[in-house]
Amino acid sequence: MSFSNRNRDSYFGKEYDSELPANLPSKSPSKLSSRQEPELHCKLCDRSVATLTAHHLTPRQKTKRKNLDPGPTIQICSACHRQIHVLYDNSYLAKELNTLEKLQQDPKMQRFIAWVRKQDPGKKVQVDRRYG
Repeated sequence: MSFSNRNRDSYFGKEYDSELPANLPSKSPSKLSSRQEPELHCKLCDRSVATLTAHHLTPRQKTKRKNLDPGPTIQICSACHRQIHVLYDNSYLAKELNTLEKLQQDPKMQRFIAWVRKQDPGKKVQVDRRYG
């Protein structure tokens, strides 16, 4: 297949360069499968997961309307993040559990953390109130 140096974009009606680099990386399956996801660790459960979410230690609901600084965030896995919001309302989080240490020392979260550490980090974890 050959590519010309100049193509017309019929949708936008503009001319653009479509020059391809001479040394494109090959996409052989062996090279793609050897790529590994970066190791990310949840600050609460310390599991190695593929993605993390930002949890505002002071809920945005308490700061946004008053135009206050949203405050610090912690990077936690989605299971821990969902469990926090299942167990506690935003008022309680803002007053009582507004630091990482307080979240880690809360009895309800300790019970959940002990359980979730045994779960497969690649699998979606079901969360509910029974861990509280």
